[in-house]
Amino acid sequence: MIDASDEQVLRFVEGELEPGDAAALEQQAARDPGLRARIDALVTLRATLATDADLDGTDVLPAVRAALRAHAPARPRLRLIAWSAPPAVLLAAALAFVVVQRQSDEEEFHAKGAGGPASTTGVAVFRQTDQGLAPVSGSIGADAALAFSYTNSGSEPFSHLMVFAVDDDRRVYWYWPAYGDEGADPSTLTAVTATPGRDVELGEVVRHTLAPGPLTIYAVFLRRAATVAEVEGAIGRGASAPFDLGDDVTVQAVPLVVTP
Repeated sequence: MIDASDEQVLRFVEGELEPGDAAALEQQAARDPGLRARIDALVTLRATLATDADLDGTDVLPAVRAALRAHAPARPRLRLIAWSAPPAVLLAAALAFVVVQRQSDEEEFHAKGAGGPASTTGVAVFRQTDQGLAPVSGSIGADAALAFSYTNSGSEPFSHLMVFAVDDDRRVYWYWPAYGDEGADPSTLTAVTATPGRDVELGEVVRHTLAPGPLTIYAVFLRRAATVAEVEGAIGRGASAPFDLGDDVTVQAVPLVVTP
């Protein structure tokens, strides 16, 4: 299998690989949805930056490359919460999202609020293994126990965070708040407080029984304590990201594949 490191993927996007290596990476991406998502996200990011007038004439790839090399998110040391079955919640077929995807490292998105300074948000996903926590890249098992850390920095960091996953059959799996009891009242469960900083650990490792197939993890940064019921209601109505939670919201998505 060809090297699919962040550096190699950046070189592929920039057209710096030898033809044989580029073809091999493209073939590998056709078999690996996670790698395909990384490539597509970097292509989109590069195109977006190229149209930013503030960056006209600036080569941004060296900075991106340096950030990828320098930053490795902390692995949380957490306790386990597990549910044997997920709650069934309807989801609209089409979900629009804003994403800067970098598997196995922390994803970061710089957002400008209405007239306000930039904020930086990011989320890192880990799975529990016999050796500890390992970064998630591309696929996870159906019984994966997941942990998260996040970045919430800048002059105006967000105050709250929600993390949940959606599978291909319109099921929603809640991680933060850690909601897995179908008897619980979703109107009483709210977004967790988002502490300002980098590599902030969320409190537990959470395990759901996941259905095999495509799965997307959403991290929603916002400035109020939205409820689980609000999000599920918006999704049930077919709302796309940011799920009718307001204008000053940042949504990040991590596309994965669940294996049996």
